Amino acid sequence: MDDAVYSSPLNQGDATPPSKKDGSSSFTPPSVGKTSPGSPVSPSKKSPMHKVSLDAATLRMCLHSVKDGAAGDSLYAKNLALALYGEEKLRNSSVTGKAFKDSKEAKPKPKLDARKYALLKSLYEKRVKSSTVEGDASEETRLNRLNVYIADKIQKLCQKSKRKS
Repeated sequence: MDDAVYSSPLNQGDATPPSKKDGSSSFTPPSVGKTSPGSPVSPSKKSPMHKVSLDAATLRMCLHSVKDGAAGDSLYAKNLALALYGEEKLRNSSVTGKAFKDSKEAKPKPKLDARKYALLKSLYEKRVKSSTVEGDASEETRLNRLNVYIADKIQKLCQKSKRKS
């Protein structure tokens, strides 16, 4: 697997999780907070459709501790979103860009970047199609849950930041 840039189909068998030195279970993708031209999330000539790419190491981190089939869809989608956007951007965005229905005074958060979302959706679809376990929900049902998983990650990040302050 090429460690420079990854934009080809994702296969669960291609990515081996990195070893944990301290035994912790927290996920910190290598791309979060990096903005230099050589960072893992950068425009790429190899993937003109998305113009955003992730390196192989970041994808391996996204697969770390993720179960096969529908049981791992949520964690995989959340890890990918965190790797592509970073905590700060996710916390201050929404999947749809619309205001919360129950709050008339709330200003809508900006919608997630469309290019990054297209890559996230593409990688998620490839995982769903290649990782199925007997008894899983239908492929269509699993694919339709992507926005719910990302919205849940955003909500948890917002709760986490409120607890800190």
